[in-house]
Amino acid sequence: FQADVTPWYRRARVFVLPSLWNEGCPTAILEAMSFAIPCVAFAMDGIPELVEDGVHGVLSQCGDYSGMADAIIQMLTDDSKASKLGEQGRGRVDSLFRLENTVGSHSAIFNKILQSSVE
Repeated sequence: FQADVTPWYRRARVFVLPSLWNEGCPTAILEAMSFAIPCVAFAMDGIPELVEDGVHGVLSQCGDYSGMADAIIQMLTDDSKASKLGEQGRGRVDSLFRLENTVGSHSAIFNKILQSSVE
């Protein structure tokens, strides 16, 4: 267990999540994206909602370890592409989880619930 993972993310060139378990909204991917680290993962569960293949990172079909290895190699050898995907990933996390956006979307949900309970 690491209380502060910041130093590890700062040194990383690529983030890989090879998990085959149910991953609704993996915190580790969000953390990596917030550090502008390109992500490589399997396209399963909620991951494709966070990482669009070729835009914010690279997704392989579930269990395609060869495809995942190719994606890792590509991120380690193509600095320009890795940097672009990392920056776009940071922008994605920013837009999804910016405080103003989160508060606004939660407020809309609560207002809808309150209005439906009054009617």
